[in-house]
Amino acid sequence: MSLYKFIDNQVVKLEKELSPDRWLDEVNWVEIHSNDRKKVADYLKQLDGLKEKYDFLVNPDKNSLPVTTDKYIIQNFVSSNQENIYKPDYFTIIIFKELIICILPYSFSFFQIHQLQPEHLNKKFDNLRYFFIYELIEKFIAQNVVSLSYTKKQIHRMEEKLMNDSGNLTSQEVMKLNNETTQLTDIFEDQYMGFSVLISLYENFSERETDGLKKFLDNYKELIRIATRLEEKAESLRHHFMIIHQEEATHKINVLTIIQAIFVPLTFIAGVYGMNFRNMPELEWEYGYYTVLGFFVMLAVVSLYFFYKKGWFE
Repeated sequence: MSLYKFIDNQVVKLEKELSPDRWLDEVNWVEIHSNDRKKVADYLKQLDGLKEKYDFLVNPDKNSLPVTTDKYIIQNFVSSNQENIYKPDYFTIIIFKELIICILPYSFSFFQIHQLQPEHLNKKFDNLRYFFIYELIEKFIAQNVVSLSYTKKQIHRMEEKLMNDSGNLTSQEVMKLNNETTQLTDIFEDQYMGFSVLISLYENFSERETDGLKKFLDNYKELIRIATRLEEKAESLRHHFMIIHQEEATHKINVLTIIQAIFVPLTFIAGVYGMNFRNMPELEWEYGYYTVLGFFVMLAVVSLYFFYKKGWFE
């Protein structure tokens, strides 16, 4: 857990430990990294009003809509898991008048508030909440850019494998990449909606701050556009994979059909002369056996030539 205070347009990290009941008076930002949300929810019961939101904190996947009261705004967000970017992970923001609490899983190691130069803050930020929400959006956009780059490489590798070594590519691999790309797009869209709702709910932002955040949030639209394009490419790969395998299956069926077409008349002839009737003149032919074998070969060659000319071997 990290505690920060906003002093003279500087973000100062506090080294001392404070219990939650003192946060509202002594700190402005609390960053909690934990995978045990029940433990965090029990710990935050000391803060006024959060005891009633226990389930909201413990089960963020089931509570996607924000909660607003006269004391705070609380909202759950979805993001990519650091170990598996296609797996959704959840973080929570609680905004009081002079305090922001951010609950993050341990996998969110990329997110740390760093000291910024005073002149940088003076140029961009007028208050604490504006700075931290801006910082939060910026860091998640940076993470999403990395996720997009990784996904793009995955799709390119599969494209090369499909073109050069499709026999070693399984339908499970293709479907997995297609589903993962869709999941990543869903994560981006949920983040965009979450931050948009948060900005619209928070009334203490000035018009300039709100406009600034909305313009910065427009970067998400570009990320979603790129993710959607990659999703379409992954879907195109899936269709291409299916067409290739359908052609391979059709070729195999053609081969089996040719074999069957050749052997059906041969089997018929063999069946006729396999009958045990007494009066079968051909049974007395001296060269009848060799004649029938020659007819078999001729019939097979003619059939193969016919199918070849019809393009069945292509």
